[in-house]
Amino acid sequence: MEQPIHPVIGNENIGLRSFVISALRHWKIFLITFLCSIPFAVLYLIIVPTTYDVSMRIMIQEDETGAPSFGLGEAAGLMKSFGFGKLGGGTISIDDEKVILSSNSLLRKVIRSLGMQAQYSKPGSLLHKFHIDNTPLLLTFSPETGDCVSESLSFKTHVAADGSVHVVVKERLKPQYSFTFPALPAVISLSQGDFTLVRNPALPPSTPPFEGRMNIAVQPISWVAESLSANIGIEDESKNSDVIILEYQDHERTRAIGVLTTLVDEYNREQADFRRQRTAIPLGFIESRIRNVMDELDQTEASLKDFKHLHQLTEIEFDMQFYIDQMQELQVQLINTEAEAYVISLMEDFVRNPDNRYNIVPLLLSVRDGESGNSALILYNETLLERTQLLRSARPESPLVLRLDDQLDRLREGVIQSVAQAHAGYKQTLADLRRRERLIRDKMGQVPALENEYVNYKRRQEIFQGIYLILLQKREELALTVGQLQDRARVVEQAYIKRKRAAPRKLYAGLGMIAFTVFVPIGILFFRKQYIVIRNELRQTD
Repeated sequence: MEQPIHPVIGNENIGLRSFVISALRHWKIFLITFLCSIPFAVLYLIIVPTTYDVSMRIMIQEDETGAPSFGLGEAAGLMKSFGFGKLGGGTISIDDEKVILSSNSLLRKVIRSLGMQAQYSKPGSLLHKFHIDNTPLLLTFSPETGDCVSESLSFKTHVAADGSVHVVVKERLKPQYSFTFPALPAVISLSQGDFTLVRNPALPPSTPPFEGRMNIAVQPISWVAESLSANIGIEDESKNSDVIILEYQDHERTRAIGVLTTLVDEYNREQADFRRQRTAIPLGFIESRIRNVMDELDQTEASLKDFKHLHQLTEIEFDMQFYIDQMQELQVQLINTEAEAYVISLMEDFVRNPDNRYNIVPLLLSVRDGESGNSALILYNETLLERTQLLRSARPESPLVLRLDDQLDRLREGVIQSVAQAHAGYKQTLADLRRRERLIRDKMGQVPALENEYVNYKRRQEIFQGIYLILLQKREELALTVGQLQDRARVVEQAYIKRKRAAPRKLYAGLGMIAFTVFVPIGILFFRKQYIVIRNELRQTD
């Protein structure tokens, strides 16, 4: 049997020793490859624009719903039996705040504020884009027009030496449009709206007029927000910390810092608006109650004035001193109980109203027998706030929202029952107090008949005065809460540019040269070796 000429050459596993010797023999290939890698590294350092890495730290703060108390004189006794639970609160969910910070709707506000929906570049520019502060031409349009852009719009502009402007607009899958204007500014009317091309007013006045070509690309704002969300890094400092680290990379220093700063500003503004809207519901309810109480108080005082004038009374207290001494303790109880019953009736009307299904229930009154009813109200309000926060990052038909809606319905039934039971308890207490009042009056047969009517007027007047002061204080507390809103995100560390640039990196260029110098010759030698083996086998076969 004929033996092969090279029995070892057919083996596909080339020995390391023989491969190193072969590489040393072909050192010229490595040298040529190294020299060829130098232009590629230089091109990388020239073409890739300088990219800066920006970092910023913020701390998410809880709402401070506390407000100072006011001395109310004679109403201080009534205040002891009234409760004013917090409208919200609870621990912070950093994951939820990170979702809000990266939400498309919030990033749209950042893009509109910074004018990032339009990108400016010179023809032939691969990676470098102009910033809105240094671009010679500026394309402006209204937010409504920007929202109408559903596909990418390409504006190829040419400004001639005589100042005339030629613009070619191209939209995907649609014919292009050509416009010619004698000078700037130029209003380009499209189906999406009007786009105005002007010279950038941010440039110094000494800058010569621009002449040449400029490419402007307008993307749908949701696409730009999606791309921006992918480029912004949002990480928490630690699992037990409320500090969030924001990072962003851009080749423009001003824009890199502006993106993170504007993001935090828009986030604080959005959160402040949300908290104002949340407070406006109980504030509007209290305002309506104050108006009703004022009307009742005016009617009571007018009736009391007419009563005194009709019966020619001046100071009936002197004539009724004996009655007041006997009824003083009972009257205090009646005033307190009737005031509480009136306030809780307001709460019951508010809770039973179907229009207030998803509105926060103001905690105007503590439940007399324990805090179970008040706890049910607080749990109901906290669940409402949780649902509102969830709707900012989920749809109403999502399973989480539907589950919360079902939980809210059950909680609302419990709240209605608690308030109704409390109201019934106050009614029973009032009935017992009035029964005791009738017994005392039966013993006071010598008291003038006018006493009863006068006391009713005075008692009604004091009731509405107390209710008015209570509601007025609550309104002032809510107003102070709105006026003293703190930023949801407190800046712990201002946005700054890190020392090391993100790109281009000389280290990456060097590693690329080393990899190119090592692996390309190895590949060449390997395939050359395989080619020789295959050629020898073919010759042997022949």
